[in-house]
Amino acid sequence: MSLPADVIYHIFSFLSPCEVVRLRQVSRDFRDITHSQALWKDIYTNARLPRPPGPYSWQSTRYLERILVQSELVSKTWTSQPLRMLSRTSSCWKWSRRDANSWTVVFGRWCIFPQGKTIQCHDIDSNAYRSLYDGADDSSFVFVPYTASAADIGGRWVYLLLIINADQEDKFRSRNR
Repeated sequence: MSLPADVIYHIFSFLSPCEVVRLRQVSRDFRDITHSQALWKDIYTNARLPRPPGPYSWQSTRYLERILVQSELVSKTWTSQPLRMLSRTSSCWKWSRRDANSWTVVFGRWCIFPQGKTIQCHDIDSNAYRSLYDGADDSSFVFVPYTASAADIGGRWVYLLLIINADQEDKFRSRNR
């Protein structure tokens, strides 16, 4: 191979799970790369497919691969319009105001972050911004992404985001440890 392995891993991470599995038939080098734990963890983290939480250290490469491939196949057969396989780059940055505020990404699509006294939502797919919370009347608030997500009875994903008054933050943290 003429490209370094890390470049190939990066390129493969933009493919759908079924495409990665198909690449095993191309060459022995590709077969070895497509069995990499690091590759499947990256694909699992960035996949826009319904899947269980993860990846965790106890989840094997085979498990991650199987879940993603099954999820992709289900999305193609059970929906009238198959899910688009979009890949996105991820960056590791933290928005901070006195080390209390940070950002969070919801379902791999929406980036939620504080901006001044508001909480903003950036739709990564459409590049649109929307204000979720206006804290202009609050003396101080702290954006701490205590979050939970689940599917409702109709199969729609629900996401809960708590915005805590700065005066109550220590009390909330001590109760929820």
